[in-house]
Amino acid sequence: MECGMTILRVYELRGERLPPGVPEEGLAGIWPEPPYFYLFYTAEALDSILEWVKSNPQWQLTSSYTLPYEQWQDVSGAQFTIGPFTILAARGSEDSLGPPPRIPSGILSGISPGIPIRIDPGIVFGSGLHPTTRGCILALAALFQANEIHKAVDLGTGTGILAIACILLGTRRVIAIDCNMAALCVARRNAQLNGAADKISFLAADRPAVLKAASDLLVMNLEWPILQKILETDEWKGYPFIIASGFLESLLDHLKATVRPWFHVAETIVLDGWPIVTLARRQAGEVAARS
Repeated sequence: MECGMTILRVYELRGERLPPGVPEEGLAGIWPEPPYFYLFYTAEALDSILEWVKSNPQWQLTSSYTLPYEQWQDVSGAQFTIGPFTILAARGSEDSLGPPPRIPSGILSGISPGIPIRIDPGIVFGSGLHPTTRGCILALAALFQANEIHKAVDLGTGTGILAIACILLGTRRVIAIDCNMAALCVARRNAQLNGAADKISFLAADRPAVLKAASDLLVMNLEWPILQKILETDEWKGYPFIIASGFLESLLDHLKATVRPWFHVAETIVLDGWPIVTLARRQAGEVAARS
């Protein structure tokens, strides 16, 4: 799988679920928009896709086209400040993006402004521009100011921006999880760009069972249907802190009701109609009293 690209060959498939076993040569990633799934390739793959469709008649090839990368996600040269961070979102090499930031040796007692994060978003979500990403970064900064977070899990890591932010705020280890191999490819590269590759473990998974690892913080910036399925399980209840986002403000009360009695809302940030909620786990006695 190739992380860097200038021209994308895009093949639009229609089907009921993520297409399995598509041709791997030149595959850069799969972008799901059910019932459509977009296959991104770095080289022409039409013949291979047509052969695959013959063997998978439940799928239809509905469109194919060539797309310059910049038309898919143009963030070239974007630089902006979010809380203590200055985000440089651009495609490029290590030289064009400048030197990596300094990684703290331990939990920060005070967070200085202007900490750089360099992000090459590839074809996946998480350049830092979306309100949920910006809100999660603000929530992380506030949480780290008041608490020691030694280990964290970033579920649905995307480009890895939130996992990297945790490291730059002083977390010793982060497990970055995504079911999209293209996202993990991009996230690994971004971890390298920020000098954080040795502190982040990357895991391909889509089952809640992976959340059983003991950590201080769980970050979930996910689409609501996915987040809702996670909250229907028990694995998330063991974390002292959770930052949750990816849902509209109309669903905020529903989320609060779902996490009771195990958690209370420590902080809520709303950006452009998108809430970002920091949850703190209640003590056992509190949970019993509220059950």
